Amino acid sequence: MSSSSTTEPKLAFTSLCIWPAYGALPSFDPECLSILAHFAFSRLNVPIKTNLGRFMFYKERLPLLLSDNDNIHLAAGYEAIVDHCKRSHIDIDEQFHANIADLLALHALVKSAFVPAVLDTFWLDNTYRSSIINIYARSLGGFPLAFFYGKQKTEKIKNQFSIIYGDNNFDQTRKTSTYTGQQELEMRISVISTKVIQIGHQLESKSNPRQQLIDARTTAKYLERFLDANDDVSLMFQDASKLEQAAHIIHPLYNVLQELPDEPKFLDAKTKVKERYLAIEEELLLEFSRAQVRNDKKAMKKYIKLLSKFKGHNDCIQNFITDCLKGYFDNPNIDIFNSIPQLFTKVSELINELFDQPEKVIERLIITVYTEKLAPYVRDQLDVYVRNPDLDNMEKYLQTLYTLSKKATKLSNDLQTQKISDDPAFLHKLNQHVFKSYLKTYSKYEINCLEEKFQVHLERVESTGGQRRMKPTGLSITDIIQQRLLNTTDQVDESRFSPDLAAALLNDCKTAMNRITTLSEGSEASENILQCFLRLLNALGSQHIETELQYSLQAIPGPEPKQEPDIRFFHAILQTNNSIQLIERYFVMDIAPLLLGTQQQTILLQTKEKVFGQLEEFINIGVDKALLCIIGYIRNILNEQKRSDFKPESDLFISECSPICKRVVRSIDNQIVRLEQTVDGKNLTSILNEFGLRFHRLITDHVFKFEYNISGGLMMLQDISEYKKCSKKFRSSTVEQLFSILHALVNLLVVVPDNLRQVITEGHLASLTRDIIESFVQLRTDYKSARLHAMITTDP
Repeated sequence: MSSSSTTEPKLAFTSLCIWPAYGALPSFDPECLSILAHFAFSRLNVPIKTNLGRFMFYKERLPLLLSDNDNIHLAAGYEAIVDHCKRSHIDIDEQFHANIADLLALHALVKSAFVPAVLDTFWLDNTYRSSIINIYARSLGGFPLAFFYGKQKTEKIKNQFSIIYGDNNFDQTRKTSTYTGQQELEMRISVISTKVIQIGHQLESKSNPRQQLIDARTTAKYLERFLDANDDVSLMFQDASKLEQAAHIIHPLYNVLQELPDEPKFLDAKTKVKERYLAIEEELLLEFSRAQVRNDKKAMKKYIKLLSKFKGHNDCIQNFITDCLKGYFDNPNIDIFNSIPQLFTKVSELINELFDQPEKVIERLIITVYTEKLAPYVRDQLDVYVRNPDLDNMEKYLQTLYTLSKKATKLSNDLQTQKISDDPAFLHKLNQHVFKSYLKTYSKYEINCLEEKFQVHLERVESTGGQRRMKPTGLSITDIIQQRLLNTTDQVDESRFSPDLAAALLNDCKTAMNRITTLSEGSEASENILQCFLRLLNALGSQHIETELQYSLQAIPGPEPKQEPDIRFFHAILQTNNSIQLIERYFVMDIAPLLLGTQQQTILLQTKEKVFGQLEEFINIGVDKALLCIIGYIRNILNEQKRSDFKPESDLFISECSPICKRVVRSIDNQIVRLEQTVDGKNLTSILNEFGLRFHRLITDHVFKFEYNISGGLMMLQDISEYKKCSKKFRSSTVEQLFSILHALVNLLVVVPDNLRQVITEGHLASLTRDIIESFVQLRTDYKSARLHAMITTDP
């Protein structure tokens, strides 16, 4: 830093950023001055070894820092510094002068001097204080020591400050003081701003009445001239160069004359003023259009302001909008839904720049676009399909309507983010207006189209030989079944059930539901959903599945078949179950949430349960008939056994079951395999259980048909053992237990008479009544001769 006597002081204080643009420093109190003197001294690197040296500094150098008018008590300031150093245990003669001066200056900065919140303590001049706050404190947010010392020395000073003064929160103290000063500044600015606004209102309240008086006087002057038949004042209003002046005059003049009665003395003036009013209005509109063609925004804004008082202001807005739209949508390949937001972005900036109430103009623009551009576009897209309303065109019509509505909704949502209108339903109402005529007939078209599509699918299945649909006969379900039980020759193959049909009907229904939720609202949507799902139930449940079940049921052979039956009805059960699960899943996931809490939900649940109940009734009848057929075939096999087979004249060695038993078990295995291939879940468990119970009843009845000697009893016991093994395939613990009991009872046919009394008290037989036990013992040929009755009925 320079050492010249004329520049050193200024350089020192410039480094403190407290000499912003002033030729002289403000006044200080003595203590602050002394501390600042040491700070300035340390920055000038002037060595001070003794107290005498310090006095010389005050006497020779310090006055250069101050103006001639300041009365400085140098001695008092110096004594204050010495006392402060002594209290802080600092020896100013032994320690390095720069550190002492820096600590003293730092103490002044932190405790009072250069923090905006406490400048009032030191600054005596408000002008300087305000300047320091604005120039220094506000822009830098505080007093950055590193700006003067550098990072390393700043940390050293802060550490020394903390040791000497015990203040561990140096930065927080400085920041808090700065923040408080900023708050005070903001409060003062707020007060001043409020006063400025108040003054502005006062000036306006004084100015407006004066201007109104001037305008009224001007209007009265021209009214008087128009009422004077000899004054051809209207010529002045025909001067094109004075159009703006004429507009300012003619508007209030026209309004005044409208209030006057239609008396002869006013008629001529009213006619002239009206003619001039209309002519000026037309000329303003013309000038506005010319300015718009030139893209002269300044002129456009001027004429808009002039026309704002005229009736033609709406025409001005409409002309502006028409010109903005001119040629914008003429390209037939343009995507109007993407073009409208682009147009809005382009035009809205101009509207905000030109009009005092841009939101009204923007609303008018959007209304014009929707009614004059979007509505005709929608009409052109849809009417082409209505002219030829076949199924294909109806489907295209509905899908096009759905697509256009979705795009229009997205367009409205995009525009809504631009805050076009204060009315949140503004764009929704415009959408309703565009699609109103089509939405009125939508429900009828949708339901009719869905019905026709379902019929097409059903007829396609019929035409491929998959199904022969039955015409209504008026017979009950029981009558139909009894009628078909007489026919045992008509077999129905698996292809008559069409899984593709169920998927196709469901997809058509889902497509219709998607359109319904978009194009219908409220109760109308609920009713449309109900009607669609009812038609799905009718087409898939009543017309397809029920008819197929009827034919499959008709194809089941009679109760006494001569050949092993191939029961295709079980495949029909599988297909029916799959279709019902499909419908049920669709109902739970997609339909029920849409109808929650509505009357349509109750109706739909009742109808669904009714249709499913009818299908279940057909299935139960079919299962009963199928099991009856299977059991009948097994009975025919068992009937091949003779009485003599179980009373052979000579003793036989029995090591395996009979050939008849093997045929029965083989037939049972075949039927169970078919069941497992075509039926699953609870349906399979239920059918196998019923099958096993009927088979057990058949075998039990078969046992009671014969009398048995020892060899015949052993033969029957071998057969029952095989049937017992087979019973495990029915997957029913009840059936297994029944065959175990039957095995124990048949074992009584071969038990030695002396052991009979003991055997009937063991195992499964212990829980049976003596009547049941005796009914099997009676089948023995030695029942009477061995007096087995007494052994059973008497206790041991």
